[in-house]
Amino acid sequence: MGNRSFSRRGRGGGREPPWSHDWPRAEVNFAKIVNATTFIDNDMSGYAGRILTLDDPELFKYPIATIIEVGYWRPSDSEVANLRAYLLKGGFLNVDDTREDRGGEFYNLQTQLRRALPEYQIL
Repeated sequence: MGNRSFSRRGRGGGREPPWSHDWPRAEVNFAKIVNATTFIDNDMSGYAGRILTLDDPELFKYPIATIIEVGYWRPSDSEVANLRAYLLKGGFLNVDDTREDRGGEFYNLQTQLRRALPEYQIL
């Protein structure tokens, strides 16, 4: 996998893009954990970040995608379709910074994931 282990989902809005929370520090720390616990080789030297939308075909080059701040996440139909294909091909979606008790963030995550995977129970 080399330098192609992580991508972060980007979207617009606000003063700073919502996806920029803890970026790139979070990816570097997460890569260290993945390196220590799996056989995925993460070379994060010179990491400048890979910010992709979920409908970007490049997403399939990364086994792990991260999304954050999902309380107001409203993926487009093309993002939902590509996310579905990505997950069904074995892509791993890491969701950060969401709580059940904070403004319905977890409920919204469930709602959006059900759009991508309607035949599965999202817990």
